[in-house]
Amino acid sequence: MKNNLEMTSCSMYLTLDTAINGDGVWGGFTSLRDKIGNITNLLSAAVTQIQIYFPGDAWLIDSRKAMQTANLNIYDTYKSSQMITPNPDTTSTAINAGQSVPQIDSRFIKTGMGPNGTANTMVTDIDSGLRTTQKVSLPLTKAFRSGLYDYQICRADSIFSQHSA
Repeated sequence: MKNNLEMTSCSMYLTLDTAINGDGVWGGFTSLRDKIGNITNLLSAAVTQIQIYFPGDAWLIDSRKAMQTANLNIYDTYKSSQMITPNPDTTSTAINAGQSVPQIDSRFIKTGMGPNGTANTMVTDIDSGLRTTQKVSLPLTKAFRSGLYDYQICRADSIFSQHSA
């Protein structure tokens, strides 16, 4: 019986030692505490970088609005644009006759650029992306900031201090 008690006691100490210090594969709670502390430090560093390089969200909102306005204006600005015909015969004939060089409509401007609201056009696709960005960016930015700033991943000191005493 005494031998069994000694074996049980020894096994318990070995288990506790392995749990705290590891066994070569498992790093133990001490290693886990260090890794969690490292994650907390990295998150704190990320918060600092965000505060330095992204002091506010106004520039992001203003830039998105400017992009949206420019996108909506691009079709109106260029919808009547034309280009010189790529047909060398027509161009040569017009030049030889002293006429202006023939102009043609751009297929891209007429069918692929816009107007806004027309399916499968550049202006509509960009506008849709910007509207999605508008819906998502501000809540995500705020959540990211508050998530890093206000909440912390398990503080290693508070979790493990009671076990290491």
